[in-house]
Amino acid sequence: MVALNELRLLIGGTWTMWSRFLPVLGFWFCLGYGLRFASMQAAVSLGASQMVLANLVFALGLVAWVVCLVLMIASTGPGLRFTTDAATHGGFAEVRTDQSRSEVLVHGVAPFLAVYALGGFAEEQLTDLQRTALTYFGPDYGANQPVRFDQWPVYLAMMVVAWVVLRAVEWWHGRRPGVATGLLQVLAKGVLVLSTFIVITEITKFVTEWLTTRVFWGWLVDGWAAFVGVLPDWRLPFDLTLPEAVREAGAWLVTVALPSSVAAVLLPLTWLALTASVFGWRDLTSNLIGETDAERALRERAEQVSDTNLGRRASAAVASGPLAFAWRRITAMAEDYLPVAQGVRLIARAGASFVAAYLVASALLTTLERAARWGAEYLSGPRPQAEQYLIDPVVDVVVALLGTTLAIALYAKGFDRAILAAASGAGRSHAAAAGEIAERVGGDR
Repeated sequence: MVALNELRLLIGGTWTMWSRFLPVLGFWFCLGYGLRFASMQAAVSLGASQMVLANLVFALGLVAWVVCLVLMIASTGPGLRFTTDAATHGGFAEVRTDQSRSEVLVHGVAPFLAVYALGGFAEEQLTDLQRTALTYFGPDYGANQPVRFDQWPVYLAMMVVAWVVLRAVEWWHGRRPGVATGLLQVLAKGVLVLSTFIVITEITKFVTEWLTTRVFWGWLVDGWAAFVGVLPDWRLPFDLTLPEAVREAGAWLVTVALPSSVAAVLLPLTWLALTASVFGWRDLTSNLIGETDAERALRERAEQVSDTNLGRRASAAVASGPLAFAWRRITAMAEDYLPVAQGVRLIARAGASFVAAYLVASALLTTLERAARWGAEYLSGPRPQAEQYLIDPVVDVVVALLGTTLAIALYAKGFDRAILAAASGAGRSHAAAAGEIAERVGGDR
């Protein structure tokens, strides 16, 4: 019943937020979509002879799209209710949501781009670019395709150049801050993060393919086959033998269950954690949601280790000397990603009822988007190929506008409900603890 009530609140709140902020959400969507589309057209027109420049233009288009997504989330901030419920929930006095747009972009775009690259969304955009190249070059598009992620040395070079540009822009922006230098800082950082994770993804693919051709991989496959082979040949009720059922279950787990879990569970929760970082969750203290026993024990253990001779020597090593520069760079990068960990803590504190309701709402939204696409394709009906080339992009834009803006509204309302649920849980925990202390004091007397 609690989960159903939470689902009702999530759906109703999402609709309210979407209808209220649709104009501004639509503006940022159209701007980001237009910039991404223009970058694809420009990258394709450059051709394979200008591969480096074409990849840079493509990357800048993706960065611009993600920047607009972050701005879409940030624009729903005035619709959050938890800031007006401070009187009924403890801990809200320490919440800050007054981050400037430039601060949100500088620190908030990096984790979004990391998920965009690791989650396969960048590859989806690459597929769209391939369709554009097919239209532009015809059957010879493969030889003229300028953007390919398997050419990871190009992105490695872009990563190095973007890092140098970012350092120079940060130095100049610190001396003479301005809108132009701030925007250049966001773009350089975006290209750096996107290129880094594309390189990591491609190298991981290469290593995985290499490992699957080694002898020990054959040993693992033979071991699995041997395990299935020694199982008794029992006939199961659903017309399968036990070895066949185990073999099918293993294949289903690898090819269906794990990918579906990532798409239906992990990614929606990741987007919610990223949304929390955009709304200033980085400025919340642990007093709102408290520490679990495991977190408290881990913190105390870390404090004990830091007080040992080894811990003091490690602190001295990273405070000065050759490790100091690397440590400063690591901590600077972690500054952008630690708020996501805070967002994960927030989701965990919100409770199972909220998580279940949020995942159901996300699944309903995905179903609605697919139904809208199917309905638009059905209504357009079979048409000549020339007309279909004109209709398909319009359908894609309309469905993407509907799905993206509704998803942003769901993420914003999900954060709103999560922080209220976490604060309520923390308030109940604090009240229960106070009641136990009062009972003990009364019993001692």
